[in-house]
Amino acid sequence: EISACLVGSEMCIETDVNLTKVVSLNPSSVWLWEQLSGTEFDAGRVADLLTEHYEVERPTALADAETWITQLRKAELIEE
Repeated sequence: EISACLVGSEMCIETDVNLTKVVSLNPSSVWLWEQLSGTEFDAGRVADLLTEHYEVERPTALADAETWITQLRKAELIEE
């Protein structure tokens, strides 16, 4: 079970009922998480959001999206 809460300006994602694992997201990651929560997405969709919301070129957005997704997988917040 995953739950989220705002702590100051950061989102904390709790990934375990006994709180043995808490993941802190920076503001950009919080925004992406909120946009994509409950949906299936890939790096292309994340890159679309990044280019629409931030002044970033597509190749940079795509690289950042792939990195972000990899980090979410490592933290076990999303599955392959």
